[in-house]
Amino acid sequence: MQRHIAPDDSAPAGAAPGDTPRGDHPGPDDTALIDRRVRAFADALQAFERDGGAEDLLARFRDGATAERLDGCGARTDLGAFWQEYLSPFDHVATTFRHAVQTRDSVALEWHSDAVLAGGGPVTVRGVTVLDLTDATDDDGSGTVTALRTYYDTAVFVTPPHARA
Repeated sequence: MQRHIAPDDSAPAGAAPGDTPRGDHPGPDDTALIDRRVRAFADALQAFERDGGAEDLLARFRDGATAERLDGCGARTDLGAFWQEYLSPFDHVATTFRHAVQTRDSVALEWHSDAVLAGGGPVTVRGVTVLDLTDATDDDGSGTVTALRTYYDTAVFVTPPHARA
């Protein structure tokens, strides 16, 4: 098993370690994602978050791939709908990948997303996404994800009882 750890971020004076200016993605060097398949997925996700175009992100997945989050829907094969649902709670979202633990056929990506909820305020969501990978000969890593499972703190999406009118 290989473990890749992100280098320390350089942040502006007064910023907390790992802070990313709102609206900016850290770019391709935000972590030590050295596997081309994982880097291609991370780059495509960040581009999707910036512009909403899912084509490159969807191209990272093999035909028949599944995506799942703990929302009671189980594994999904309609990846376009999965990713549009991912964006729907946000006016803006920018993900930074912090750590990767990888074997030959899978990777666990630790991440945080700085976001603005639709009609709400800024939040930070933290979680882990596990990708099952296949070896592909494509240099750009396209079509290499066979399954995605994501686990994250949902507390930012819940209105506390005392705040309900």
